[in-house]
Amino acid sequence: MSDNNELPIACKLSERELVLRRQEIDESVFQDAEQVEELADGYAFKYTYDAAIVAKLADFIAVERRCCPFFTFELIFEQGEGPLWLRLRGGEGVKEFIRDGLNAPGRMA
Repeated sequence: MSDNNELPIACKLSERELVLRRQEIDESVFQDAEQVEELADGYAFKYTYDAAIVAKLADFIAVERRCCPFFTFELIFEQGEGPLWLRLRGGEGVKEFIRDGLNAPGRMA
């Protein structure tokens, strides 16, 4: 089995599909993030616990795994009804892809 850190950073969508997907992700996933933290190999997005957010994030992961296999996805549920964290991680270049390619929130440095 190959290591995701070795996969090339290349989305499988056409340019038009990618533009539409970026807009959809920005509107449906990143706008709900309360906080963004930079990780050594990606970013972590914090959300208030809510069943609708869980469903939205699970759908996001399911779709993105098909078009961007170089990502490692982590969905973390803190104790009780604490916040949720979506971590997008990967090999070299993934942070730049997340920051630039996915049009993530302006809070990202």
